Amino acid sequence: MRRFAPIAILLLALALPTAAGATGTTAPLLTNTTDVTALRLVQRDLRLASEYWAIEQPTLHSPCVVNQVIVTEMIDGVGDNGQLIPASDVWAETDLGGCTIDVAPVAWALGISGNSNTTFMMCVLIAHEYGHTLGLPDSESVSMMSSNWGRRDDPLCDRAVYGWRWTLHRDREWIAANRQPLQLARREARRQAARAAEVTAAAGSSSPVQEGPDPTSSSSSSSTDQTPTLPSTPTAAPTAPSSGATGSTGSTGATS
Repeated sequence: MRRFAPIAILLLALALPTAAGATGTTAPLLTNTTDVTALRLVQRDLRLASEYWAIEQPTLHSPCVVNQVIVTEMIDGVGDNGQLIPASDVWAETDLGGCTIDVAPVAWALGISGNSNTTFMMCVLIAHEYGHTLGLPDSESVSMMSSNWGRRDDPLCDRAVYGWRWTLHRDREWIAANRQPLQLARREARRQAARAAEVTAAAGSSSPVQEGPDPTSSSSSSSTDQTPTLPSTPTAAPTAPSSGATGSTGSTGATS
């Protein structure tokens, strides 16, 4: 799908409280704790994140057999220089070295809205949070871990969402340069997925996992009411571009 001024459109879309879905309906704005790990979109983004980090940080390995993605209300977090980030400005939270990625309901609604730019946003958000599961803190020395959304670029998300024809040239070069390592990373990702499926199946036989509604399906399931623990790494929502801005903006100093 062709990209049209992706950064500017994305930031404008992120300013909306809700988003229209691909069928013209409003995407559900979830408010309770809902496990969306099993959904195809989430599984794809987790797989791409695993492959991306296998190339960018090959010495790091996930401590998690299964990564969970939970849609839940955010809590206040600690940003750069210890400043408090209000929950309303936090779009995702993950403990360093943890195995659970918490996503804010508004971010989730935008991510499944059917808009290619917000689908890309969700993919990059998962890649960033996956970095935290590997133990990476927010850092300007690693572009994906930057507090500035404009510095976060995932070539695999770019290709998956927009297609090769509209993939940025720099991302095509990254993919071409890492063709063989990517093949190895995909094999490892498949092995990890198989192990995760076995663990999930075993756990499900004794305590079924609550799943959220699949945006591509009419069926839905119930959710639980769990309170997340205080994370060390909240991700703040991108700010809308100001007058005269170039379209790329930071997250008002928040860590992510």
